[in-house]
Amino acid sequence: KIVTEKKSQLVGFACIIDRSNEGCLIKEKIISQIKIDIKTFHKNDLPDHLKNLPAEKPGSRNLNK
Repeated sequence: KIVTEKKSQLVGFACIIDRSNEGCLIKEKIISQIKIDIKTFHKNDLPDHLKNLPAEKPGSRNLNK
């Protein structure tokens, strides 16, 4: 949205850790330092060994809250 609003030209995507998967909305190449494949599951389709573990929200965006 900001690229369009500022009449800019997007030339690429970059990140430190690429956790994207086949469901990623970005179809162009992403430049990253490392690619990590992190499996995600729908709550009704959890493997047995994960069903009794508490769910955790990953990330560090809310550490100061």
